[in-house]
Amino acid sequence: MTITATPSVKDGCLMVRGRVVLTGVPENVAVSQVGSGGSAFLGATSTSPSSRHVFSLGVLEGGYKFLSLFRVKIWWMIPRVGKSGSEIPLETQMLLLEAREQSALHDEISPDPNYTENTFYILFLPVLEGQFRTSLQGTPANELQFCVESGDVNVQTSQSLEAVFINSGHNPFELLKNSIKILEKQKGTFSHIENKKMPPHLDWFGWCTWDAFYTEVSPQGINEGLQSFLEGGCLPKFLIIDDGWQETVNEFSKEGEPFTEGTQFASRLVDIKENNKFKSLGSDNTCIDLHDFIDSIKDKYGIKFVYMWHALAGYWGGVLPSSETMKKYNPKIAYPIQSPGNTGNLRDIVMDSLEQYGVGVIEPQKIFEFYNDLHSYLASCSVDGVKVDVQNLIETLGTGVGGRVSLTRCYQEALEKSIARNFKDNNLTCCMSHNSDSIYSSKKSAVARASEDFTPREPTFQTLHIASVAFNSLLLGEIVVPDWDMFHSKHDTAEFHAAARAIGGCAVYVSDKPGKQDFKILRKLVLPDGSILRARYAGRPSRDCLFIDPVMDRKSMLKIWNLNKLSGVIGVFNCQGAGSWPLKEVAQDICNATSTSSSISCHVSPHDVEFLEEVADESWNGDCAIYAFNSGSLTKLPRKGSLEVSLKTLTCELYTISPIRVFGNDLLFTPLGLLDMYNSGGAVEALNCTKDLSSCTIKIKGRGCGRFGAYSSTNPKCCMLPAHLDWFGWNTWDAFYTNDSAEAIEDGLRNFSEGGCPPKCLFIDDGWQNTAYEDDEQFTEDTKLAYIWHALTGYWGGLLPDSEALERFSPKFAYPVQSPGNLSHIICVTIDQMQKGGVEFVLSSKIFDFYNDLHGYLASCGIDGVKVDVQNIVETVGAGYGGRVTLISHYQEALEKSVMRNFKSSNLICSMSMSNDYLYRVTITRLTSMAQQEHWVGVQLIDKPGSHNFNIIRKLVLPDGSILRDRCAGRPTRDCLFNDPVTDGKSLLKIWNLNKLSGIIGVFNCQRAGKWPPVPGSRYLRPPGSAPSLECHVSPEDVEFLKEVAGESWNGTCAVYAFHSGSLSTMPKKGSFEVCLGLLKSEIFTISPIRVLGHDIQFAPIGLLDMYNSGGAIEALECNDGESAYMVKVQVQGCGRFGAYSNTKPRFCTVDSKEKHFMYNALASDGLLIINLQGECSFRDIEIVY
Repeated sequence: MTITATPSVKDGCLMVRGRVVLTGVPENVAVSQVGSGGSAFLGATSTSPSSRHVFSLGVLEGGYKFLSLFRVKIWWMIPRVGKSGSEIPLETQMLLLEAREQSALHDEISPDPNYTENTFYILFLPVLEGQFRTSLQGTPANELQFCVESGDVNVQTSQSLEAVFINSGHNPFELLKNSIKILEKQKGTFSHIENKKMPPHLDWFGWCTWDAFYTEVSPQGINEGLQSFLEGGCLPKFLIIDDGWQETVNEFSKEGEPFTEGTQFASRLVDIKENNKFKSLGSDNTCIDLHDFIDSIKDKYGIKFVYMWHALAGYWGGVLPSSETMKKYNPKIAYPIQSPGNTGNLRDIVMDSLEQYGVGVIEPQKIFEFYNDLHSYLASCSVDGVKVDVQNLIETLGTGVGGRVSLTRCYQEALEKSIARNFKDNNLTCCMSHNSDSIYSSKKSAVARASEDFTPREPTFQTLHIASVAFNSLLLGEIVVPDWDMFHSKHDTAEFHAAARAIGGCAVYVSDKPGKQDFKILRKLVLPDGSILRARYAGRPSRDCLFIDPVMDRKSMLKIWNLNKLSGVIGVFNCQGAGSWPLKEVAQDICNATSTSSSISCHVSPHDVEFLEEVADESWNGDCAIYAFNSGSLTKLPRKGSLEVSLKTLTCELYTISPIRVFGNDLLFTPLGLLDMYNSGGAVEALNCTKDLSSCTIKIKGRGCGRFGAYSSTNPKCCMLPAHLDWFGWNTWDAFYTNDSAEAIEDGLRNFSEGGCPPKCLFIDDGWQNTAYEDDEQFTEDTKLAYIWHALTGYWGGLLPDSEALERFSPKFAYPVQSPGNLSHIICVTIDQMQKGGVEFVLSSKIFDFYNDLHGYLASCGIDGVKVDVQNIVETVGAGYGGRVTLISHYQEALEKSVMRNFKSSNLICSMSMSNDYLYRVTITRLTSMAQQEHWVGVQLIDKPGSHNFNIIRKLVLPDGSILRDRCAGRPTRDCLFNDPVTDGKSLLKIWNLNKLSGIIGVFNCQRAGKWPPVPGSRYLRPPGSAPSLECHVSPEDVEFLKEVAGESWNGTCAVYAFHSGSLSTMPKKGSFEVCLGLLKSEIFTISPIRVLGHDIQFAPIGLLDMYNSGGAIEALECNDGESAYMVKVQVQGCGRFGAYSNTKPRFCTVDSKEKHFMYNALASDGLLIINLQGECSFRDIEIVY
């Protein structure tokens, strides 16, 4: 016997995978298979037509646990668990059963690693069919019924054959995902979340005005709130101006008469424009109008996104039919009619009010015009999107207009069309929309609220809120990004809510009153740039929590899981004893108030994180490192191992679950992330490892700042975070020489800032130390700047022996003795003077103490690293101390040990150290000559204050201060290795390097602008006169190892972009072209291998066309071949003109999911595609669709 997954009715029983699910199935029930995947639709027929039918599906057999998501109010779902059909509530919109599979010889085997004990799951989803929607409900006789209704007595049917979708599987999360994708294809009325454009506000910290001001919101209050965030150092980047900004009228509340509760919801919209509070005639006179106000807060506070609130019907009570502005939309007063399913659960004060006073409803044919007028006006005021509330009201207004489903779909399509037309970025958040009418009509809407409001004044609602958002995300998370709502950062339950938001995969925003923030909590959620560490999916209960009650069973904790890019995360929350579910009986010994009950316990395992193998690498054997956020503990566990956690009510713990990677030499390693952020692992973006015979180097790309943690089975030799390598810097040497001062340095930094290019790395060179022949016991003035200069021996001539501060290092006097090899070349004036005056240097036994004291002091002053100069002097004082190599070895080891101890990274630059004594001794050091190798150690300038050419600087430096640094040291091309590019009168210098996806060649005419130092004792010569232009050939073949950055489809052809001329050409790898340059001129060529894609498309990313190293802006490239389209995805760092070679004109291009204008001349032969990247200088995702 073969047991299949396809549902079927046999002998009056509904069978799934060999199990009886329902008995007594009526004869009018029909089962229709969907495809070949084991799913089906359930339906039924009636003998008479009606606008509302209730059909029985049969009796739910015992032995099943169930999870129901049902509408407790018209607006919101909550979960309910149980074991019998009688417990299934009215308005159930998802029903999940847990079952045990019957054994059989040919059972289908599950590939799911979490699959145990033949457990499988059966999913019932009541859906939409034509003009009808479906819900499930139980009866006291344990029957499972489905209700189909149109919401219009004139819209009737006698059958509904595709009312309930049923499917089964071993993994409940895959089951839900696959089922929603099947329904997407079958119904065609909505889209799965993977096929929607994500609004960019999701990745930024936000503030909503609702709980801060309610409807009393005003420009003055918003300014006060933003100012308080600014002063606390944690500014929101998106703002929701909630209810209170619109021009409304309440006809049922008369001045001088007592207030009647509920009449506030009957208020109606008068105009699409803002009310007087947001105009100059407002009492606080803080803005001219809404446009002026939004522009001002964006400019002053750096707000990226401003959303405005409105109801789906315009306002709570709709629009005012007598308003001159509203008459064009033909509004009429209608009185809501609720479904018996809604009134059979909890009634709502809003609906009670509107049933009495009516709603001003815009006719369906005019609703797009209304939305378009409203949204185009808001967009003209610099508004970026909208939060659209009170959405389920529409289901009650379907009488006479085709019913609830038709009206909801009409409104939803008009709303989404207007959003796409006016805001472009799909900037829409839906709210109060938990009915299947809206859920299964959502084609573009990508964000929706996951539960009833966070209610700061209701202590018994806090645990219900956390449980509701997690359980509701099971269904909602497959169609939208669930919005877990705002919260207060200064609240008794703030930590509880903050931890949940951190792992919810949702937007993170608060509704704090001005000055009422807890910035300690906010800094665990928000990075300094205002972004958040958002997990990849919607946070959902772990598998072992799906059928328990985490709020009222007095024993179960709620575990919520999610994934980051390289790790999982689990939040454990004790929601017991602090509230009770509505419509559920409360045991006498359960208190409704916040409880201080004793702890309860549960077990946490890596096994709780679904799909963890997706973020592990091929070497993963199942072991994980478990980091507990609150306790700070780190544990190693196998995949199915567990640890016990005990928590009191309204407390929580977060665990980062990071799969341990196995590298060479039995090294076990895994990154944890930023240890002081709730979602630590969200900070880790990528990891790669390079190995050779003697070492293993692990490189981690991360976001944010703070304490980074990782698990390692072996103590590393060193850890490097060379911050200066990727940032623009300023060195004080040629600007001031030894005459620098704090005031002069501040002036210089101010000049850079005024020009829009402030350096991110400052090198304070020689001149800051106390070197006079006086008794001064301090190393440095009290400065707190980035890098500090010192000589390897302390200063040029070593230490002052009479200094009491230095006598403990026992400096020894010596006269330098140079090697005959040095003496045979140029005599150095520095050594010449030292040979006359001698050097006081520290012996090997004391040198670490000296460096450690110096660096320890500098680190205590906030210094991040050191530039250590005059290093080769040590080779001249080795006599009597073991020789030059031995002494240099001791100095170098002591220096590197001190840098690693005090600066925690490899923030060390060595200078004047070009001897092989050093070259073969360094382990963490970045070597430079006096003429800095800027292609490797970062871009530094030595400009005097006010003497800058910002046009040049902007070709080197991105607006955030970072640089486009290539992968390795720039070196001469192979055909230049044996030429003299300075004095032979004919050769140009070509320097090659690699970026991540391209090569680069710089060509420089260095001839006759100087001469190599020719003979001992001579001076550097600059000959008079000028030189003619010189020529050379440039080829892709000049770039070594270019194949390493080309894709597998590369046939050798390259796109070659010339920076100065702006020309783009293509050529084979061994092809070449001629370059002609005048004296001290240069040209830079980006060499990008052309990828041959599907549909005969050839493509090569160039990068940022206005940056010298254009290709350094390209971070990643991915190609996807679809049935009807081909997509190239490019990740780019920075902003400006992005260029690429394409032999075909794209259909369209998007930047960060927003469609973007592009330039492509189909008649030109160069194939240059250009997209302007505007706004923030960050990583941008470009999609090019053919």
